[in-house]
Amino acid sequence: MNFPAEETRSLIDALRDELQEYGALLQLLKDQQRRLISRQADEVLNLSGSIEAQLPVVERARRRRQEEVHGLAGPVASPEDGKSGIRLSALLPFFAATVAPMVSGLVEEINRLVTSVARFARQNQMLLARAVESTQVALRAVHPTAAQTTYTPSGRLHTRLPGLYEGSSYAVA
Repeated sequence: MNFPAEETRSLIDALRDELQEYGALLQLLKDQQRRLISRQADEVLNLSGSIEAQLPVVERARRRRQEEVHGLAGPVASPEDGKSGIRLSALLPFFAATVAPMVSGLVEEINRLVTSVARFARQNQMLLARAVESTQVALRAVHPTAAQTTYTPSGRLHTRLPGLYEGSSYAVA
């Protein structure tokens, strides 16, 4: 049994959309990393907003792909698969021989992008943390009593910079 051509096209479109959105997110993260390394704070901030805006777009594309997979899998899914347990790779035998390699390739590319996105996100997070730490060191050098670092109830470091900007405080979590 092969899946119907129309439903297969719909899944392939969803996979392509997901691939495109993950690619866009990866490009934003790479741009952010370049800006972090070259210390372009305004650009880092702008890119952070763009990244935040891209995340729900990626999530919608991922959900659409999942819905397409669940729709296709209905007739061939086993009861123990459940709604969340269906893997596209398990459905490859049900695609036409001319389509299965393309679906497989799209899935592999999406998985590669997901891994790259996670890696760049971790690296950028570390770079941002180091930038904040460097700023705190510089502020302590200029104004030793300004920065007060304590722990939050959840165990994270919290830095207050009271009085630095006329009674305002700045928190770094």
